[in-house]
Amino acid sequence: MGKIRKVVFVVRTMVPRVDKRIKEFIANGFDVDVYGFEFDNVKIDNTRNADYYYNVLATIPNYPHQLSYRERLMLFYRKLKEVINRYDKKETLFYFFTINTSFITLLIPKILFINEESDMLFERSKNPLIRKLVIWVNKRIIKRSFITVFTSQGFADFYYGEKVPSNIVIIPNKVNAACLSLPSVEKKPFNPNHIRFAFTGNARYKSIFNMCRVIAEKYPQHEFHFYGTLNYFTEEQKKAVSNYSNVVVHGPFCNPDDLPEIYSNIDFVISTYDSAGINVRYAESNKIYEAMFFETPIIVSTNTILEKKVKQYNIGFAVNAMDDQAVSQMIDSINDELYSVFRRNLKGIDKIESVNVNTAFFKELKEKLF
Repeated sequence: MGKIRKVVFVVRTMVPRVDKRIKEFIANGFDVDVYGFEFDNVKIDNTRNADYYYNVLATIPNYPHQLSYRERLMLFYRKLKEVINRYDKKETLFYFFTINTSFITLLIPKILFINEESDMLFERSKNPLIRKLVIWVNKRIIKRSFITVFTSQGFADFYYGEKVPSNIVIIPNKVNAACLSLPSVEKKPFNPNHIRFAFTGNARYKSIFNMCRVIAEKYPQHEFHFYGTLNYFTEEQKKAVSNYSNVVVHGPFCNPDDLPEIYSNIDFVISTYDSAGINVRYAESNKIYEAMFFETPIIVSTNTILEKKVKQYNIGFAVNAMDDQAVSQMIDSINDELYSVFRRNLKGIDKIESVNVNTAFFKELKEKLF
């Protein structure tokens, strides 16, 4: 296929969004290699994937005190440099996910690369100088990139306002196109006296656990379900999950294969990430697209880009999930009539709007490369 013979993906860790992007390239005829890291608490199982092999560069302790950030940075640098040096730079397109891996492009010049950003990681630092430094570094990476993929228009708005560079492409984290061929599962009937709230994915935000606690404590007639993994920050969060019989933890699931069955058992999907953070306010969670595709009303956080979408389509609620009273008022307002409105509006959204189909992106990419 022309001068580019290989696309080399370099990832921090394997997650559904990354897996989906890699499989997109394979489906579009690209020959790929995949490298990345694994963490102590999430082991890579290559036996479950026939499409590509995930080459583990190193196993990282999950807790920072076991390996300092400086030590991690040096380990990443050494391993990423080894990967890049294995390939002919004239025949290779590298694909980096987040600044955790793409920083290497500032240290090794003259490589053709795509940079994908799904989170604005600068926000993780409380030091304002470090935050400014990371933003500056990220803009340098974007400027050098062949293409930079943002998974939200909000990121482009934050970094550049109305003057967005021409090499930036917006590809929201929509539902895997494989969902179109999955067998449908009929949704369980809605009962306003026994509502099933659920979070799917990696529960790592305080606001999600607070939603769970409020529902568990004040609404024993309802249920809160967790599908996926849980990362507790406090003992109170753990208690919110473990102390109530109406909270159910289902554990990890296979995405997208298990999604039809999961969503058939959900009345409201929860996407109340902590909106005090800049990243959450500007990011487009894939939950909004899952809600659309599986016709399930959604609850999101106020003061976010997701709130605008929910209001635009009228498919759920926006709430401050850290405000117990606001959560209670929202739950008390749910009835058959309102739920029917949400469901009717969801049914009216064309499925293709929520599916990850990027034909135009790959057509343009091939024209540029070959």
